[in-house]
Amino acid sequence: MTKSFLLILFLSCFSGAYPEHTLKIVLSPESQIDRELFTLKDIAALQADDPDLIARAESLTLGHSSVPGYSRLLSQEQLKTTLHRALGDHFTIQISGPERIKISTAYQEIGEIQIKEACRAYLFHEMPWRKEKVTLLFTAVPQQMIIPKLPYSIRVENKGYRFRGPGQLEVKVFSEQRVVKTTVVSVYLKVYENVLVAANKLKRNSIIAEEALKFELKEISKIPGELFFHPNEIVGKQLKRSVNAGRVLDASMVEEPPLVKRGESVELIVQSGSIQLRTPGIARQNGGLGEMIRVKNLKNRQIVQAKVLSAEQVELKL
Repeated sequence: MTKSFLLILFLSCFSGAYPEHTLKIVLSPESQIDRELFTLKDIAALQADDPDLIARAESLTLGHSSVPGYSRLLSQEQLKTTLHRALGDHFTIQISGPERIKISTAYQEIGEIQIKEACRAYLFHEMPWRKEKVTLLFTAVPQQMIIPKLPYSIRVENKGYRFRGPGQLEVKVFSEQRVVKTTVVSVYLKVYENVLVAANKLKRNSIIAEEALKFELKEISKIPGELFFHPNEIVGKQLKRSVNAGRVLDASMVEEPPLVKRGESVELIVQSGSIQLRTPGIARQNGGLGEMIRVKNLKNRQIVQAKVLSAEQVELKL
């Protein structure tokens, strides 16, 4: 084997230890991204004699974009480290351009007027009142919502608002089937509506008849509780307390009248497995359907807790 051949073999082996390709990267001073993740292709122009190397480098994800309206910095050193970690060390990297580049996210603004219009449309569609009976006030609205520069839709959701007086709505912005921004809007609905009031003074425990009621136009924005707007909603109920004439009636003032009243005779059904006994009893307290009340067993004179089944029957399970 000649010395010339050995020298050629040695040089060819030695040269294989060095990188075979060069990747040239020309950085842009500033890049704007329109999606959540950005790649090397988004921030630089690439050159190399290996098309596969260019393709792999261009598709390399470098990180998350900044929050819309903000920016982040990326240094050449960070870029080199990321490239070698992802693509290996079998090539050299030549980077030209600024030492640090600014990467921002393309964004758009949803203004205060658009936010208000979305909330107004939602309220007028969902509220039970006619528009002419309502005055809508916005008490707290963000001046703008900054979102990615992508197609979007706005959805308004109710945060437990009863559509009168003060309340809050949640405004969500969707893009690419996900929520990209959320904010809360405070509103006040001043509502005038005909509600049921006591036509005259009503006594505690009295059963409400339709003639005991009348309609009056009231501003109900500041009136708490669940109000009544139709006689069917309250006729036949029992008052928990006395009510003066003209007082607006609400659900906290009434209850269902008891099926069984204190002192009334009832049939006490004693159930023990498959065995059932029936005996006369006396109710020792009022009770509605399904409620547990004290009942006196007239046979053994004992006081027991029994469940109201109807106006005539109560049940004791052993």
